[in-house]
Amino acid sequence: MTSTHPMLQPYKPTEDDPFDAVKAAHLLNRAGFGGTPAEVAEVMQQGPVQAVDSLLDFPDATADDQSQTDVPDLSSIDGYPKNFRDLRQMLQGKSQEEIKAARMKLMMANREAIEAVMSWWLKRMNAGPHPLQEKLTLFWHGHFTTSAKDEKAASLIWNQNELLRVSAAGNFRTFVRQISRDPAMLDYLNNSENRKAHPNENYARELMELFTLGIGHYTEHDIKESARAFTGWAHDGDDFVFRKFDHDYGIKSFMGRSGNFDGDDIIDIILSSPASPAFIAGELFSYFAYEQPEQSLVDAMGAMLRENSFELRPLIRTILTSRAGCWHAD
Repeated sequence: MTSTHPMLQPYKPTEDDPFDAVKAAHLLNRAGFGGTPAEVAEVMQQGPVQAVDSLLDFPDATADDQSQTDVPDLSSIDGYPKNFRDLRQMLQGKSQEEIKAARMKLMMANREAIEAVMSWWLKRMNAGPHPLQEKLTLFWHGHFTTSAKDEKAASLIWNQNELLRVSAAGNFRTFVRQISRDPAMLDYLNNSENRKAHPNENYARELMELFTLGIGHYTEHDIKESARAFTGWAHDGDDFVFRKFDHDYGIKSFMGRSGNFDGDDIIDIILSSPASPAFIAGELFSYFAYEQPEQSLVDAMGAMLRENSFELRPLIRTILTSRAGCWHAD
């Protein structure tokens, strides 16, 4: 879909307003982490639309080829295998007592392992093959915020980082469902402690306030009912688990609807609100273009996201190639 909003129309270079080295470097700074003189020259030769398409040419849904071989190196950390993939294999087939003992040993070197993850990601941002994918990973890292400081398993921080990467330009509905099951997120916002007998509202609140809607589009009652829907969502090690005996199967009343809702139902209801796609579109635009965009612009981008069934790539492409988001706002 091509937006009818004039400021979302593609920027087209002219003789008076050419796509020069300054604009090419600006694109590489916004859609990545800068570029060498040779990379700037290549982008100039490609032109704005082809350059954006090239930057967006990275895989989604599954981990890219680099992620299969480029992983945090843990070999210098006492008690750790060489990497997190080997760690999963190391724990397979072990008894619960052996797994518990191994995890206790890993916790003693957890800070070192988290620092290894941070160093690994910085190298990817600096020299990885898909700078826009890493820039989006950084955006979603800030959007779906968690705390490495509080996480007791470095592998969960790395797993979440990989989730952010493979979902960076994919489907937002699928993304929210996955992040709601992410063990690091379940730890950070205490949803592993969210049980029918004692609902914990932390994740339900942040899901709406920070992740999908923004302040002012839900009530305290909605938070309480949403929390009930996410009861029993927890994890065992690196894996999401649904604890059915902790789940509240009763009728919930949420954002004007009633039913035996679970977490996925809550997400679907949230995304059916016009406020949600506009909120996400506005956050992406503010990150890649300029802060506090005009409401008409936000509404147009929200409509685009909804009409594309919450696929993020068309919206990102539109922002990066647009008159408003790319070079200037006439």
